[in-house]
Amino acid sequence: MTGKIQADAQETTALTPPGPTNTQGRDESGSYRVLWLALAAVLVIGLAVIFLLPALIESPEQASTPVTTAVITGVDSREAANESMQAWLQLRARLELERASQWGEPNWSQSEQAADNGARMLAQRQFGEAARYYEEALQGLVQLDNERYTHLVTALAAAEIALANNRLEEAIEQFEQVLIMQPENEDARFGLSRARTRPAVLDNMAAGEQAEAGGDLLAAQTAYQEAALLDPEYEPPNTAFNRVSAAMDAGAFQKAMTRTLTALENYQNGYKGALIVAERALAEATALRPSDAAVIDAQQRVEQARQQARLDS
Repeated sequence: MTGKIQADAQETTALTPPGPTNTQGRDESGSYRVLWLALAAVLVIGLAVIFLLPALIESPEQASTPVTTAVITGVDSREAANESMQAWLQLRARLELERASQWGEPNWSQSEQAADNGARMLAQRQFGEAARYYEEALQGLVQLDNERYTHLVTALAAAEIALANNRLEEAIEQFEQVLIMQPENEDARFGLSRARTRPAVLDNMAAGEQAEAGGDLLAAQTAYQEAALLDPEYEPPNTAFNRVSAAMDAGAFQKAMTRTLTALENYQNGYKGALIVAERALAEATALRPSDAAVIDAQQRVEQARQQARLDS
């Protein structure tokens, strides 16, 4: 029995492979695993240091760059605001002497408003906004100065229209604005003189119309003539004068022809001295309307009367 046990033990020993036992293998495998985990952790930390640390830490030079840029930008904005303000003030002073506030709307008021906004921004040390507002104000006056000729032409046209329609206050104001912009403008000078004379012209026109309506053509003609002399360019007095003059000529012609025909009839009735009266009256009618058919007929009758008078003598 003892011999069998020993034999089994020897057999078991013979079947066990050489090397460490199972307990030793497990201990060594766990040690290797811990080592690899430690190496992996070190590797991850190293990569994090390499890639993340530069982004989290800035050099003093890099950190100060935005501050320096901000300071430079602020200085530039303040200088720009001051330059625009000075340019605006200079141009405004010149245009104000030329009374641009009276003829330069709406540009003038818009420029003033922009400058007020610029002053408010400057007081608040918002230099960028101040520069923008002052530049806007400056450009408004520059545009106003450049469009001076357009304003002049517009004002002159408005003045002429107002004068033609006897809106005298408006006409005088517009002519004066033109002379402010261009003191040597002859059209504005002449127009202003006409506008200031127009009340007297209208008074004479009213007197002429009243006399004409009452049948006093001579008084009407005189009043219209005085109005025309005050303003030769104003058409209504000339038209009225010509109308009344034509009516007076027609009346004078009719009277002269009536005297001519009456005298011829008296001559035929035996009044020998009537022929001279007919000749004189016919001369007046001929001076008024030399080609009128009635004049030509009367001339023939007078000539026949002369021939008859020579035969009778």
